[in-house]
Amino acid sequence: MLKYESDKWESETTTNYVARWYLFDAIALDIQLPDEPTAYAIRRFDRDGDDRVHTEDFAQIFELYAHNKYGKANSEQIALALYRFSDNGLADVQQMARRLLANILLANGDAHLKNWTVMYADKKHPTLSPAYDIVSTLPYVNSETGIALNIGREKAWYNIDMNTFETWARRADIPWQAIKVHIKDAMEQARSTWPELIKDLPMHEQHKAVMAEHMNNVTQAFRVTL
Repeated sequence: MLKYESDKWESETTTNYVARWYLFDAIALDIQLPDEPTAYAIRRFDRDGDDRVHTEDFAQIFELYAHNKYGKANSEQIALALYRFSDNGLADVQQMARRLLANILLANGDAHLKNWTVMYADKKHPTLSPAYDIVSTLPYVNSETGIALNIGREKAWYNIDMNTFETWARRADIPWQAIKVHIKDAMEQARSTWPELIKDLPMHEQHKAVMAEHMNNVTQAFRVTL
């Protein structure tokens, strides 16, 4: 799938690229087309050659209509389902924790239920899909203050800290130490690689300034200086 002729491709390219360096299998790449400006390409994970791979997003899993994708469930419920039923339960919730942290750091307020998906690569067992629709929404919605789904009873970006993630893990019955090590590793990678990466990526400079201010306002444990 391609996205072009929109200033948002610069934001999505930037956020997906830094996310790949930091934590997970994001599925996007900017490419040059013969008759178009630079475009943002998304590799479909629901295809394997000519075969379809069955997928379900968490609105479907929780039997909710799309218009309820924000308010009818939270991140603990997703984590609990993954931990109990995924074929890679612990690895998938560790990956989820890193993605949740990325959404906070990158000011993504739109990671709703339909942006969390499982796939059935072997046609039988669900596993967490690659990440998608990672975008810094704050530059476009300047009144935004938090994430789409509660983490440990909290939504506000600037109130979320390590204790929030510990509450999230414990409420989903996940061993906290198995999550904590991934949060710490993700932060080390973000602080060591993101400043130089973001400087050279195509996001508009004013949007980079918004992101830099945001990263300076999150709690100390998650602060990144751009």
